[in-house]
Amino acid sequence: MIFRLLMLMLCVTMSCSAVEVQVIANKDLSVTSLGSDDLSDFYLGKRKKLPGGGNATVFTNADQDETERFLDKYLDLTPAAFSASWKRMIFTGRGIPPTDAKDDQDMIDIIKRTPGGIGYVATGTKVDGVMVLIISK
Repeated sequence: MIFRLLMLMLCVTMSCSAVEVQVIANKDLSVTSLGSDDLSDFYLGKRKKLPGGGNATVFTNADQDETERFLDKYLDLTPAAFSASWKRMIFTGRGIPPTDAKDDQDMIDIIKRTPGGIGYVATGTKVDGVMVLIISK
């Protein structure tokens, strides 16, 4: 029984860590890199203005593994904490949460046509028509 539990925990850990993500943006974005604090502020609805001008519009991915990895790696949040933050924002009328893309290709298509669009896809995904943002800590 303990062995099964340990194997299950190992499989869950491996599946979560196996997914790597990269942040992508509309090619017309005024910056090529962002600090993780800036990215967090955009995703948590704390601000919209990009450092180089213009507004950011962020999107989330319906893929749970990618979203979990993105939140952990770039925002230092769990999916539950991210959701709770947005529930508070919605309840107080201070914002509208990011829209979900159906999958990586949908995310790329949305980012291409959205000025100031920022999202994330699995590392290794062909990202023609968008740029990969460099995120610094």
